[in-house]
Amino acid sequence: MSFEFVRGDHGQPRVRCICDDCGREEVVAGDHARGEAAQAVPKVQRLGWSYINKKLRCGQCEAKRKVKKMAKSKSAPAVAVVDEPLRRPTMAQKREIMGLLQDVYDVEAGRYKGSDTDAAVADVLGVMPGWVAEIREEFYGPDGGNADIEGLAARLDSFLSAAAVEVEIALTSCKAEVEVAISNCRGRIAEAEAMRDELRRIREAVGAPVRAKARVR
Repeated sequence: MSFEFVRGDHGQPRVRCICDDCGREEVVAGDHARGEAAQAVPKVQRLGWSYINKKLRCGQCEAKRKVKKMAKSKSAPAVAVVDEPLRRPTMAQKREIMGLLQDVYDVEAGRYKGSDTDAAVADVLGVMPGWVAEIREEFYGPDGGNADIEGLAARLDSFLSAAAVEVEIALTSCKAEVEVAISNCRGRIAEAEAMRDELRRIREAVGAPVRAKARVR
């Protein structure tokens, strides 16, 4: 059994994580009402553990698994590779790509508008993402990113700078100042979690505007 509900010394809900290979244990905080794995997996993964195909392994056992997998792949017979000519877009496909890029790419800003990307354009038109990237770089701009990603990247840079300052304060200050720094760090963690959720929403929304434009073309 990979996970077990337990209680801490003061009755706090905890999850005991047990390595399925060697039996090593690690106890992490967890809300019993939300299920063991949902609470424990991301926390032990940050400690170097793995959870693959519902099998939990500690860091050492995961490293052994990777070594065995690598050795097995090296011993496998080589598969002959047949060179094939590179696929190229037709003139009609090039026109379709350029037509959609005209609507969704901000030439002045040098990036996509909103949440659009090379992959989103390719998905809408049913073409290779590399074709979109090549035409976009040649005729529109060098960056395949978008405004949403740029905004989140700027916020992450600001967050990391502020977090570094809080760490320095914690390392060099008195107890009272350390407590303030810890409180601030907790706030930074909450902010990072919010940015993580926002990044998930951006990923889910990628290509939505370009798909909407394609439906009315």
